[in-house]
Amino acid sequence: MRVVYPVPHVKYITWIDPETGELGARHRSPKTGNYYTAVRELYKIRRYIRDPRLTVDLVLTDMEEYRLQDGKAGNGKKGSHRFDRIPTAIADELVLSETRDYLAFLPPELPEPFTAKEFQKAGKYRPDRFANVTKFLCDEVGLLEKCGKKGNAILYRTKEAFRED
Repeated sequence: MRVVYPVPHVKYITWIDPETGELGARHRSPKTGNYYTAVRELYKIRRYIRDPRLTVDLVLTDMEEYRLQDGKAGNGKKGSHRFDRIPTAIADELVLSETRDYLAFLPPELPEPFTAKEFQKAGKYRPDRFANVTKFLCDEVGLLEKCGKKGNAILYRTKEAFRED
C-alpha cells in the first residue's frame, strides 16, 4: 500500500471577501513546511509503519491557499476558514519504505549520543513542530535507541544496524 501525504512547503495566501467574492492581495506565508510537520500524521498510522508492504511518500508541495475572510478579528482573519488549496509545484519528495529511509530525518551534523533538544537545534526545527519526533523515531520506527541520561534529558543514538560509519 502506498500513502502519499502532501506537506505544505511554500504557501501563498489569497483572502476572499465572503460577501462579494472579491479576491484580496496575494502574499507569501512566513511559515515554511518540512518533513517533521508530517510526523503527527505518521503517528496516527504508527502500528503500520514497520509493515514491509507500506510505503509512505512525503511530498513537499508549494501551494496557493484561498481563505475566506470570515474570522472573529476586526480584519476577519483570526479563525477564518480555508476555501481551497491548489498545489503549484513539488519542491521535494521523501519515500519511506523501510526503517533505513527514516535516516533522512536525522541532521548530518548530529552528535551521538544526543538529546531531543540537541536534535531539534541541529536540524534547526521549530520546537512546536518538533514535539515527540525522537519518541516516534525510537518507539514506533525503531531507528533510535535510548542509551542513558544527561541530567533530566534522555540520550538517544542510532541503532547499530542503521549507523553509517
